[in-house]
Amino acid sequence: MIALILGLPSAAGLNVVQLAADHLAAPRSHLQLVKSLPVAKGENGMQTVAELCAARGVQLLIADMNRIGRRAASLSRKQDLQPVKVACPLFGEVNSYRADILALAWGQIEAEPK
Repeated sequence: MIALILGLPSAAGLNVVQLAADHLAAPRSHLQLVKSLPVAKGENGMQTVAELCAARGVQLLIADMNRIGRRAASLSRKQDLQPVKVACPLFGEVNSYRADILALAWGQIEAEPK
């Protein structure tokens, strides 16, 4: 971004502050895209974090969903279970976990102080 700003001719008439604000606002529109895409579905009783959020009627940031997934992966490994990869339109593929392990991970993350 800095190279772009430095490379602008002074007579370009562009508002650099507006360009920066547009760049900072881009993740917000990305989150809107995430909400509008189909939810990746687990198979054979497995569940993705996005499915769990949809079932509970909650919309989380991708970072929070990632934390829940990492916790579910850790809990799965402790029980010698492997997450199953499923297709996802946004990320290519995501992990799916046993529903009880995913619910436990959700509860642990939710109980952590913020």
